Amino acid sequence: MVLIFFCGCVGPKTVYRANLSTPPPAVLQQNDKRLSIKQPTPPLVRGSIPSESFTKNHGPFVVSKYGISDGLRDGPKFGTATVYYPENAQAPYASLLIVTGFVHPESAMKAWGPFLASHGIVTLTIGTNKLKDDPFKRRDALLDAVRSLKAEHLRKDSPLWHKLALDRIGVAGWSMGGGGAQLAAAADPSLRAVIGFCPWLPKANFEHPVPSLIIAGTLDSIANVFLNARAHYAGISETTPKLIIEIPYGGHWIANDPANANGAIGQIGLSWLKVYLEGDTRYRQFLLTPPISGGYFRHNLE
Repeated sequence: MVLIFFCGCVGPKTVYRANLSTPPPAVLQQNDKRLSIKQPTPPLVRGSIPSESFTKNHGPFVVSKYGISDGLRDGPKFGTATVYYPENAQAPYASLLIVTGFVHPESAMKAWGPFLASHGIVTLTIGTNKLKDDPFKRRDALLDAVRSLKAEHLRKDSPLWHKLALDRIGVAGWSMGGGGAQLAAAADPSLRAVIGFCPWLPKANFEHPVPSLIIAGTLDSIANVFLNARAHYAGISETTPKLIIEIPYGGHWIANDPANANGAIGQIGLSWLKVYLEGDTRYRQFLLTPPISGGYFRHNLE
């Protein structure tokens, strides 16, 4: 399959800036006072000190999944949806929402669900209403899905009833979904982490405070790294924690499975979420040096 995107490849960069003076859209839509954050959730630290092998493989928790047919709110701005959650991890849980890429179904990102949930992170993967939805529609899909996930905290028949850390939610996306995830962070700066998997939104600057990880492939012919991944990294505010890694010889699908690149994809993704989504600084050691040699690796972490 050959995908060619013609948009924004020339001309000045576009700046997408967070408005820190107004509540984010997802909060405005969710008016149930029971979802208000009275006290911040303390860091979620589980298990012993992690090893490199531990971060590259599935974790210790049993994983189950459910979807819209099981009671999950069917939001108008996203399509299909699957929640992956740990059955036997101690609550509360941080959570990550992942949107797929251009002309691909939700299943393109399904490998991340069981992987992250097995490490204690609830993961909601979503599809879009239309396969060709642009990054802005994918932003809206993510923010709408945040509303659905938060509602699970209050739904008595939900496996996640009273088990979510509502102030520890992050977003991620692949390709156009990666651009959409950054747009979601700009729209809702209360998010705790964002990941762009081979992201696509050419020459964009994102001015927001949400810690941002970018995973790309050096041979990506669809989302050219110079116009997308590297441009995103350079355009993210210097005051925002950020990291970019390009996997040598990796193509546009390199980040869709945490097992790719001998587990390096999972290691960097999990470690980012453990540090910035859950607050477990023991994983910071895996962010300071590249998990694989030969690629492009930059960060502004102290």
